[in-house]
Amino acid sequence: MVKKNLNALLLIALSAIVSNVIALLFQFLYHEIPCPLCLLQRFGLLAIAYGAIIGLRSHGTFRHLVIILISSLFTLAVGLRQVFLHILPNDKGYGTLFFGLHFYTWSAILSFSLIIILAIAPLLDRINLTKYIAAKFITKIQNFIYDVFILLCITNVIMTFLGCGITGCPDDPVNYQYLPSH
Repeated sequence: MVKKNLNALLLIALSAIVSNVIALLFQFLYHEIPCPLCLLQRFGLLAIAYGAIIGLRSHGTFRHLVIILISSLFTLAVGLRQVFLHILPNDKGYGTLFFGLHFYTWSAILSFSLIIILAIAPLLDRINLTKYIAAKFITKIQNFIYDVFILLCITNVIMTFLGCGITGCPDDPVNYQYLPSH
């Protein structure tokens, strides 16, 4: 059975996962402690990746499209909320810049882009991916995406617990709740 929206689902899953990996790398390498809105955006991106992964595994059902769409709209709304919080001229924003934009701006752009990709997914099916990549290799890619997704979920849960503990996260965190500060 040919999977529907295979190209779009692979692109959506990889985009959501890679953006989460980049956010975690900045968190570890540059000691960027995520704010509550940042954590919500990471959750939204993981939910997008989840929808794409179940779509890849279930031969393209309607359910995964709904999960991706709702998660993308959620992530877009949270990203825009944070953009609007820092829109004043003298506001430097939260966190470091990544290619000239803050992560929350990239999150909004990515979420909107994923909605567009979802909308044009049937057009992307015309590009026969299996013609260029053997079916076994696609299965290995899907399994790798799934494994990285699980690892990202676990890492985000642990880092959120270390940062916030069992209480609410501070709006502008400066250190981790359960890790020694620098």
